[in-house]
Amino acid sequence: MKEISLSLTLLSNTIIGSGEGYGAIIDTDVVFDEYGIPYIPSRRIKGCLRDSANQICYYLDMKKDKTANEYPIVEEIFGTGFKESLFAVSNLYLSDYENLRDWLRYLTINNPDIYSRDSVISNFTSIRQQTAIEDGVAKKNSLRTIRCLDKGLTFYGKIELSSEREEILELLYLSAINLKHLGTKRN
Repeated sequence: MKEISLSLTLLSNTIIGSGEGYGAIIDTDVVFDEYGIPYIPSRRIKGCLRDSANQICYYLDMKKDKTANEYPIVEEIFGTGFKESLFAVSNLYLSDYENLRDWLRYLTINNPDIYSRDSVISNFTSIRQQTAIEDGVAKKNSLRTIRCLDKGLTFYGKIELSSEREEILELLYLSAINLKHLGTKRN
């Protein structure tokens, strides 16, 4: 088993959507742990790396089976509905996550009037609003409030790879370098 370190820095404000809102205040929210520390779920990273791997194969003009949706090497690495993936990705967390989480647990228990999940969240995020425009005028009832992670945050995790074949390592490496878009509305 080969272990590879992975780091990801947000170059713009990003919505790593949780699929939930925050009551009537936030229509689209980002993913946080129980103390308000943001993280990037492993499933999201794996899906984005898969998209990136397909792009790399396209750029390299690799042969694609006419009946397949993806390149054979991508299916081999990432798996299919019938075949298991050759690697696992951890959730991506901020640097020194465990220590930060332990301190926040202590502070929220001992100083609930000063430290709360919401106050922690506000340190890592910005609120944005958008509305649909129709004929140069804001469309009625289209205002949406979105919470996004602030640019500049760096997240860390690991990839555990069960194969050490050179072509698989190279494609994963190139896919990670090629990964430019992440989160809601990335397309």
